[in-house]
Amino acid sequence: PHSVCAFQVHASQDAETLTMAAYGATTPFLLLARCHIKPDVDVDAYLAAAAEADAGVRATEPGMLHHTFDQDPDDDRMFVWSEVYKDDASLLFHLTNPPLTKFV
Repeated sequence: PHSVCAFQVHASQDAETLTMAAYGATTPFLLLARCHIKPDVDVDAYLAAAAEADAGVRATEPGMLHHTFDQDPDDDRMFVWSEVYKDDASLLFHLTNPPLTKFV
């Protein structure tokens, strides 16, 4: 692996009105993947691979409602993928989609 990532998942419904019963396989959700590039990995090569993966995901995943890749302004080796999925099936497809599996 080129990086170490931590993931956070957030449901997209209003927390004040949400009950646990409202969550399910068809609930849209946000996934944040914070990735720190290992010291021995070339950042420019990682960025090129990330751009290729991002383009592939955008072209092949209709269940990906939002997909961005951002660099931390204070740490040139820290990146965040922000992803909004239509539902659980969209995430499962993403995890097996060749543009992504080639990247990870």
